[in-house]
Amino acid sequence: MELTSWPYIGLYGDSLAMPRPGVVTTQQRYIQQVRAALMKERDIFLDLRDRSEPSATITMEAPHIVRNDAYFQDQGVLAVLHCGVVDCAPRPVSPKMRKRISRLPPWLMKRVTAFLHRNRARILRRRFYVTTEFPEFSRKYAESVQVLRKSHQQVFCINICPAPPSYEAKCPGIGRQITAYNAAIEAAVTQQQDQEVHLVDLHRQISSSADIYDYIVRDDDHHITPKAHDWIASTILSQIRR
Repeated sequence: MELTSWPYIGLYGDSLAMPRPGVVTTQQRYIQQVRAALMKERDIFLDLRDRSEPSATITMEAPHIVRNDAYFQDQGVLAVLHCGVVDCAPRPVSPKMRKRISRLPPWLMKRVTAFLHRNRARILRRRFYVTTEFPEFSRKYAESVQVLRKSHQQVFCINICPAPPSYEAKCPGIGRQITAYNAAIEAAVTQQQDQEVHLVDLHRQISSSADIYDYIVRDDDHHITPKAHDWIASTILSQIRR
């Protein structure tokens, strides 16, 4: 199929796929770099269907993917699925408890939140909760990849960045969680047995770098820098050009 018949690029992700004020501009995002390069090389216009949003989990993105598949019958150039850290990050209280805390009177909610923040590491060492339990994440992620492959010529799954030591110190268990959920992401790619479904192994790239903060924002330990966006864009484009 000629590229001129592929009308759009789809993006489904959390805040790592979005611009970050003072760090990553809109045009520095990997998705914009890929889009600009393909439009220039092929002399076509490509629409961008961007469904990334802050704190998005796979259970939030999966319905977007299904709805888009139902309503948009044309085939995309590629789709990118970029989520996971929100799903797997250890949290001191359950999602149900977080909702209860959010309904407290403002003065009390502020005190409870401050207590949890001060004692976060100690609480997490004893027990933690996640937004999306591992079995549900594995199932939803695999289903999402399967749907995306039906409606896009190629699919790229970006795995979760490694956690710097400072992130592990304030969020004990995050490293183990990332390893487990990344295995689910890789399994979802492998299960497709399709050369057009690709793993973008950002975790490996960052882990092998001399300085993890070349790729990860030092201030928050998990968002990504322009260099990381450049690497992702280059990796996706190299696969498309093969």
